Amino acid sequence: MPHLKTNMLTARPLRQHNRRSITKIVLWVVLLLVVLVIVTVAASTFFYDAVRGLETHARTGRTELEQVELYAQGLRLSEAIEHLDLADAEFAAAQHDLLRLKILMFVPGPRSTVIATDGLLKGSRSAISSLRPALAAAESVLSGLGDDDPIGLFLSGRTDDLSGVLGELTAERKRQLLIVLHESASQIRSSAVGLGESIKILESVDAGVLGLEIEQSLTTAVIRLRGLRSQLNNVSVAAELLPSLLGYPELSRYLVFFQNNTELRPTGGFLGVYGLVEVMDGSLVSTTVDDVYALDGPSESVERPIP
Repeated sequence: MPHLKTNMLTARPLRQHNRRSITKIVLWVVLLLVVLVIVTVAASTFFYDAVRGLETHARTGRTELEQVELYAQGLRLSEAIEHLDLADAEFAAAQHDLLRLKILMFVPGPRSTVIATDGLLKGSRSAISSLRPALAAAESVLSGLGDDDPIGLFLSGRTDDLSGVLGELTAERKRQLLIVLHESASQIRSSAVGLGESIKILESVDAGVLGLEIEQSLTTAVIRLRGLRSQLNNVSVAAELLPSLLGYPELSRYLVFFQNNTELRPTGGFLGVYGLVEVMDGSLVSTTVDDVYALDGPSESVERPIP
């Protein structure tokens, strides 16, 4: 029959062993809780700093863009370009802060917010990059303008007499403008194409998750960018065609016909007068006007052969 009584010699060491095991478990649990608290506090600080930095840089970048518009309206384009670069730097810093938040893309809730913010920053920086060449080209055209420069007066809205403005330009000034237009045509075209890509990026952003204010601001910005792209398209066409039409870099010659609609012909009128016009660097070099019968002049002195 087995002996069921407790062996007092082995019971005490067993109880001491159990106490040590429980103490170790408690210590590990406490240590784990402390680590979790530290990690939670660090993560909270990490994300809070990232969100706060992102918001600060984004708001500052938006303020800089407002300054760009203000200076551009006043034709102070060098200052406008400086603020455009500052805005780009702020949005780049915001993108850096967003990198720390992209870990949240694995969390269903914040995922859409992170994606929308990323698209908004990418579209904004793309638009800035596209606008810069056009502003630089415009600055080249307007560089050296005085307070009473005809072009400056027209662009600032202080006069609407375009023919008068063009008539006051000197031959050298016309040539300078045509040179700048000729050299800037590709930049302006690039700006228009780049804006088109920027608009596509911004239109794909689900701004509703960022709040009503940002959604409305984005809608307004896209509308204005579309209008600006349309204007740049028109300007780029003018920059590509006007120099060659106005005789830069080579002389341009034109044949002009004047129709006399009082003498009926099958075509609707009689081409009674013609003109030869030569244009160089935006100025008329020579103009010849005569009636179409004068074209027979060189052959009048030739004796007709006897039949």
